[in-house]
Amino acid sequence: MPPISPEMLLAGPRGRRLLLEFARSSEQQLRDPEDRAFSVAEFWASYRMAPKASRGSLFGDSTEPTPTVLPADVAHVLSETPLLEPTEENLRPALADAAAHARYWQEPEGTDVLAATVELDEPLHRIAEHLAAGPAVGQWLEPVQLDDQHVVHWYAEESPTVRPDVPQMLEGARQQTLQDEVRWNSRRYTSITSNFSADWWSFPHVSGHALLTSTGTFSDGSPSGLWWVEDAFDWDTASTYRLELPEGAEELRLLEISDPQVWAELCARYPLEVTYQKRHDWYRATGRDGRWVIPDWRQVARDYDGVHLTTACYLQAAGEPIAVPWANASMEPRGVKTATAEFASIIAGWNPDQTYWFSAQPTISGDALRWWMDDHAAWHREESR
Repeated sequence: MPPISPEMLLAGPRGRRLLLEFARSSEQQLRDPEDRAFSVAEFWASYRMAPKASRGSLFGDSTEPTPTVLPADVAHVLSETPLLEPTEENLRPALADAAAHARYWQEPEGTDVLAATVELDEPLHRIAEHLAAGPAVGQWLEPVQLDDQHVVHWYAEESPTVRPDVPQMLEGARQQTLQDEVRWNSRRYTSITSNFSADWWSFPHVSGHALLTSTGTFSDGSPSGLWWVEDAFDWDTASTYRLELPEGAEELRLLEISDPQVWAELCARYPLEVTYQKRHDWYRATGRDGRWVIPDWRQVARDYDGVHLTTACYLQAAGEPIAVPWANASMEPRGVKTATAEFASIIAGWNPDQTYWFSAQPTISGDALRWWMDDHAAWHREESR
């Protein structure tokens, strides 16, 4: 397996946000509290670049003008910011922040807008090279580790179960998606800038139930599913269970989403158009106005027992429009296959290193491990409290 490259970490909005968060954490730990040049510059630049509706209020003297800090100013101080060693312990919270701040139903945060500027390309590349040179990020390329899968149960959600009726559930979800596509295709929703919102995610989803998902663990035994969560609630307690797989698990048909091209091919092979129900949310998130597709998970489940998103692919592609080579001519306007990248998709709502299970073969261990989060957003086993 080739090593992760700096370019992979720079390719997508979550990867670039990771690099900024790592720099912020490095400065907090390596510099005096009175010497936070990068954090201060990044705050003011991000504040000015954020959508006005989400800027929030500033404390202090409201009569004083806010400092004018440009991306070039941030780039200068970022290039001089000392960096921590890229260990698992240091990288984990940075990626947690990058995932937690993903939002695919409205405009990107000011920090994400700042991270995407060309002025930050060079200083972010320095950080990406620093991270890629360490051994910890190599694990982000790994496929699902079948002998080390764990299920997270947040106490506000239903208990995880292995369901035998996943195909029927996915078929029901597919039919609902088709109905929603017809419902959202109306004059009322014509304008792309209309303030409408629907389901913004693209993971396998069924109404009223959660499909079984799992992740691997870190060296301290905590599952990555505790730390890396998109659209997270403020939950600070959870239980985790080991996922047990039957003998011959290596024969399970698992799809590895290891790069954006795999996702594009998945959408082309199992297409489900969702243009009208996704277009408002995904336009706000990406600025793209066009036709959208997601994988038809009912069709995918006929050929695969599960699907895994690598952490590297998450950083490289989540939240970024992925052009889809549309192969089904019958879905083209007037039955004509276009040569342009008219269709696109987004990896949205997934967590890094997450596997969705369609098969009923896995079982959940009855022995729960209980976890709690401290004031620094770090997870601990309840027994060690």
